[in-house]
Amino acid sequence: MRSVTSYFNSTLYHKTMTRYWPLWAGWTVILFFMIPLPILNSYVSQLRHDSTAAVQLLVSDLIRLVGDLGVFVVLLSMLGMLCAMAVFGYLYNNRAVCMMHALPMRRETLFCTQYLAGLSFLIFPALAVSLLTAILELILVPSGFLADTMSTLGVWLLCYCAAALFFFSFASFCAMFTGHIIALPVFYAILNALAISIWSLFSALANRLFYGFYSLPGMELVQWLTPVYALTDAVRYSYVYAPDTSHVKSLTLAAPAVLAIYAVVGLVLAAAALAVYRRRHLETAGDVVAIPLVRPIFKAGVAFCSGLFLGTFTSFFFNFMGSAKLALSILVVLWSVIGWFAAEMLLRKSFRVFRHWKGCAVMALVMVLLCSACAFDWFGVETRVPDPEDVESISAEMSMGSPYDDGDQLLLDGCSDPETLRLLTELHRAVVEHRPTEYEIDSAQTSRITLSYQLKNGSTLSRDYHIDLFLEDLEQTGTPTYLFQQILSDRAMVAKAYDFDAISPDRLLYAQITPILPAASVPNRDSETNVQLDLSTQDLHDLWAAVLLDFEEGNIGQRWMFNDQERHDHTYRSDLIFYYTLPDKRENVSSSPAAEMNSAIYEEDATTVYSFSITLTPQSTHTLEALKMSGILDDYTLVSW
Repeated sequence: MRSVTSYFNSTLYHKTMTRYWPLWAGWTVILFFMIPLPILNSYVSQLRHDSTAAVQLLVSDLIRLVGDLGVFVVLLSMLGMLCAMAVFGYLYNNRAVCMMHALPMRRETLFCTQYLAGLSFLIFPALAVSLLTAILELILVPSGFLADTMSTLGVWLLCYCAAALFFFSFASFCAMFTGHIIALPVFYAILNALAISIWSLFSALANRLFYGFYSLPGMELVQWLTPVYALTDAVRYSYVYAPDTSHVKSLTLAAPAVLAIYAVVGLVLAAAALAVYRRRHLETAGDVVAIPLVRPIFKAGVAFCSGLFLGTFTSFFFNFMGSAKLALSILVVLWSVIGWFAAEMLLRKSFRVFRHWKGCAVMALVMVLLCSACAFDWFGVETRVPDPEDVESISAEMSMGSPYDDGDQLLLDGCSDPETLRLLTELHRAVVEHRPTEYEIDSAQTSRITLSYQLKNGSTLSRDYHIDLFLEDLEQTGTPTYLFQQILSDRAMVAKAYDFDAISPDRLLYAQITPILPAASVPNRDSETNVQLDLSTQDLHDLWAAVLLDFEEGNIGQRWMFNDQERHDHTYRSDLIFYYTLPDKRENVSSSPAAEMNSAIYEEDATTVYSFSITLTPQSTHTLEALKMSGILDDYTLVSW
C-alpha cells in the first residue's frame, strides 16, 4: 500500500486535552462569566421593573456591546503563553523530551498535534460560549434585532480567534528557542514589547546626549510591532446610538485589517516554529537558549539593552548632570559589559566566563562607537535646523513670558505663515548655536519651547528646549534672549497666543475682574476679592470691543520676558476675565460602552463654558473707560503692584 505522511495523532491530541483540562475548563468558566451570564442576569433583574419589550431591547443592546475586546487581547496574550508552556513543556525536561521523541511519530506529527491541542485550549471555550450566547439571543432578543446581534457575536468570535491564533503562535515560536520553562515567559514578554522598549531606550539615551532632542520618529511603526498595543487598538468598537433613544444603532470595528494581518503573521510564525522544531537538538533541554545560532544574538541583545536601560537609570540615580555625556557614555559601556558576561553565565551555566572576553570586547567597542556618535553628534542631530523654505507647517508650544494671563502660552498647530516660520526657525537656530555646555547655568530666566516641523519631504522634526535667558543679552543680536524678545514684541505672534479669533461676541456670557479692592478698604491682600460685572449684553459686547481696540493700539496684552519692576510699572495685578461658550457638536459615538450603556448621546449642539483672561494696564484707555461706564470703578479699585 502507499504510505501516507501523517501530521496529526488523535491519541496524543486526546491525552494532551485531558491532561491539561483545568486550563481550558477554567478559561471556559471565565468566558461564561464575562459574556452570557451578565446578559442573562440583566434580563432577569430588569424583568422585575420593566416590561418584557423594554427588557428585550436592553438585552439586545447588551449583546451588541458584547465583550470589551481590548480586555480579551490582554488576557489572550497571557493565556497563549500558558498554553504554549503546557503543550511544549516536554521540551524543557530531559526525560520528557526523550520519551516523547521515542514515540513512533515524526517531529512534524508531534508539533502539529501539540500545536492544535494548545490552540484548542483557546478556541473551543470561545465556540462553546458563543453557541450559548447565540441560544440566548434566539430566546431573548426580538426578531427585528436578531440580524444585528448575531452579526455582532460573529464579529466578536472572528476577532477573538484571530488574536488567539497570533498570540499562541507567537508563544509557540518563542518556545522553540529555549530549553528552560522559566525562560519562555521571559522571552515571550520581552519580544512582545521589544519594539517599544528599544524605541524608548534609544529615546532616553538621545534625550540625554542630544540637547533639545524630543523623540525618535517612527512611533506608528513601533505601535504596529507591539502586538498588545496594536491589537487592543484594532479591536476597539465605535458605538453609534439611535437618535432620541439610548439604544445602540450600529457599531464599527476600528481596524479589521490589522486583525487579519496579525492572523496571517500567526500562521507564518507557526510555520517558522515548525521549521525550528525540526532542527532542534534534544540535548538542549534545560538550556536558556536552545538554538546555537541565536546565542550570539541573545548575548548582544542582553548587553545592548542592559547598557541602555541600566546606564541611563544609573545616570539619573546618581544625578550626573555636570558632565552628563561623559558619565552616561561610561555607564552605558560599563553596563553593556556586565550584561554580556551575565548572558554568558546564563548560557554556559557557570561563573567562569571571563576568559571568553573577545566577544565582549567587540560589543564594548560597538557601544563606545554608539555613544561617541551621539556625544559628538557625528550625524548633526543636535545642530539640525530646517530651512523655512523646506517647512510645510510648524506646531509650537512656548512660554510668552509675563503677565500670566491667557497670553502666557503660544500654541500653534500646523501653522504655515511665512513670518511665523521665519521667527521660530531663527530662534531655533540661535538656541542651537548658543546651547549650554553645562547643565546648570545662572540665568535670569528659563523658558521652554517645543517645536515640531512638518517638512515638505514628508518627514517630521521635533525638538524641546529649555532656554536660558540673560538680561545682558537683550541687545545682543542673534542670541536666544534677543530673538525671544523679538517674538514677544511681535503683535501678530502675541495675538496668536491670546487667540482672540476663537471668541465670538455673541457667545459671551459675563465678565469679572480678579483681584479687585473695595474702594473704601485699606489696600491689602486680605481685602482683595473677585467681582462679577453687572453688564447688559450690549455693554458686554462693548467691553470686549474695547479690549480688542486696546490690543490693536498696543495698550494691552504686552509681554515681558522678565517679571521685573518694568513689568510691574506697566500692568495691574487685576485680570479681566470673560466667560463664553463654544459650539460643541457632539458625535453620538462612545468609545467606552460600559460607561454610556444607560445614557443616550444625541446629535445636538451642546455648550461648554470657557474663560479668557487678560491683564489690565494703566494704558488700556478704552477698556478702562468701558469699565468706568459700567460703574464698577466707582465702588472698586484695580490692584497695583
